[in-house]
Amino acid sequence: MGTFILVAIIVMWTFMLWAGWSLFFLIDPGAVVLAENGQATNFLEVFYFTGYTLITLGNGEYRPEGPFWQLATLAAATTGFFVITLSITFLLSVLPAVVEKRQLSTYLASLGMAPQQILIENWDGTGCQSLTRHLGEVNNTLSGVAQQHLAYPVLHYFHSTDCRTALPLRVVALDEALSYLCYGLDSCRETANDTRPLRRTVRWFLDTLENVFINAHDQAPPPSSLEKLRGHAFTLKTRRDYESGIEKNAERRQLLLGYLRNDGWAWQDIYQEMDHS
Repeated sequence: MGTFILVAIIVMWTFMLWAGWSLFFLIDPGAVVLAENGQATNFLEVFYFTGYTLITLGNGEYRPEGPFWQLATLAAATTGFFVITLSITFLLSVLPAVVEKRQLSTYLASLGMAPQQILIENWDGTGCQSLTRHLGEVNNTLSGVAQQHLAYPVLHYFHSTDCRTALPLRVVALDEALSYLCYGLDSCRETANDTRPLRRTVRWFLDTLENVFINAHDQAPPPSSLEKLRGHAFTLKTRRDYESGIEKNAERRQLLLGYLRNDGWAWQDIYQEMDHS
């Protein structure tokens, strides 16, 4: 989908510019003539002349008649050069951003696929300090990816069917793990404090969804169960305290669910365990 939209944008820029200049030269039937004998041209010949002028080919088969149309031809060639350069720059900016988006997804998947798995695999017996070492890197990378999505909203349309490289799935799983830390666990209070900058960055990233009309879901997903964390030396808060904290983030979770569903995933998909390490 994203590749199709990217190509469509460039094709649209080119076609609109080509059609616009062609109509401009058609204002005067004598604006473009055959270079060989000065005979007036028809619509298709003007369209052809405009096309090769825009790509600065300049084969000399046709020529503009008079100073005004010569200047117009120069302006057309200039705009054509500008659009070609802009298109190449746009491609060279978007494609690396797509790669960085997938690299971030893979990095997040390496921390754990399901929210509980992220905590369990980073539990050192007394806390989740090993997770803290990754949060700074994730925060910096996600901040950059968020800015890229603001600059190039088309990035939201590059979807992945692989759960390891699907950024919506990985961001939501990570955010749910951070919700466990903040509202469900007593044994990782220090790590929970370290999550605040990353949680803010996730929220800023979610704000970019408005640019592509991705809306929050009507209802927030229900609080996830803490049961899978029992038996791993975690000290859990009461169910009431946990659900109270989750309810305060209902708007955030609605955005997360809307983001997931727009990418073709369901909330339960974030609980997929990694098949192999």
